[in-house]
Amino acid sequence: MSSASPAFATPTSTTRSCAPGSPCMPPDPRKYLWDAANAAGLARSFAHGQTFTGYQANAMLRAAVEREFEIIGEALNQLSKVAPDVVPGRRGTSGRTRHRR
Repeated sequence: MSSASPAFATPTSTTRSCAPGSPCMPPDPRKYLWDAANAAGLARSFAHGQTFTGYQANAMLRAAVEREFEIIGEALNQLSKVAPDVVPGRRGTSGRTRHRR
């Protein structure tokens, strides 16, 4: 079977409103702050009332809390890209904190 003929192509404008591969609207830094705060609240609510021994014994609880920490980390990573001045301790592009000696 051959590819679709130009007669069946969807017409589009010839000019682009933004560069290919980049979002047209810049992300709102508040979204990442909300994601991090929401994940922290969930992790706290999951672990509320648990002892450390109980936490260690419950694989599902550990997985849920760890997932929320992953979400916090990713939200702060993305925030550092769109608003680097908001995330303290982030320097350069490696995503690693550089400690002064």
